[in-house]
Amino acid sequence: MKRKTCLTCDRHLPANAFPKINEECQHERETCRRCWYQWLALQLETKQWDQITCAQCPTKLGQADIRALAKPAVYTKYLEAEIRGTMAAEESFRWCLNPECKSGQAHFDGDIFTCASCGHKACVGCNAPWHEGETCEAYQDRINEGERKRRQVVEEQDSAKAVERVAKLCPACGRKLEKNGGCDHMTCQICRHEFCWSCLAHYSPILTIGNSAHEESCRYHSRNLPGYRPALAMF
Repeated sequence: MKRKTCLTCDRHLPANAFPKINEECQHERETCRRCWYQWLALQLETKQWDQITCAQCPTKLGQADIRALAKPAVYTKYLEAEIRGTMAAEESFRWCLNPECKSGQAHFDGDIFTCASCGHKACVGCNAPWHEGETCEAYQDRINEGERKRRQVVEEQDSAKAVERVAKLCPACGRKLEKNGGCDHMTCQICRHEFCWSCLAHYSPILTIGNSAHEESCRYHSRNLPGYRPALAMF
């Protein structure tokens, strides 16, 4: 039996392992079926359903090509994308905003879209769940204010974290100190107290007995240093 090499995986396979492709393609069949499966699955994940192309050239593939070249699960996914894309292209069509519902329908008039499948109501103007007893303007103001407050909280948290990285209180006199580089052996310029910037441990014991005087959670504690070996108990 005639054999040939796949352009993608470089495997040497029987000729019948290379499926027939789009008749518009003028090149030889040089992509094996396994590579076609992988190619189409990836294309469907990264491209619009109507932009899927041949694995060897820019020729776009249609439904018949996908059915012949893809695995059944991928073809089913393609059909769903095709249906959703075709329906969404209709100006009057709207998808239900209920995250648990995959239905949609044409909507021609009125401010409220009511899903015929699950009954979920949505505001057409705001493209959001229906805000009962609240005008669109009031709803938008509330949502924008909520988003502004959320951003403010995030900014404040980020600012606090940034300050924490460069500023701490001296554990002896309570003065605010800023660290602009250098090692973590700090000396307060006000009271001359020496301490570890990382865990705030007093430096006198550290200088006397070594790194075991740091807090156990500190990266400078003996057990947290590379090469640490716990002492063996003697009996």
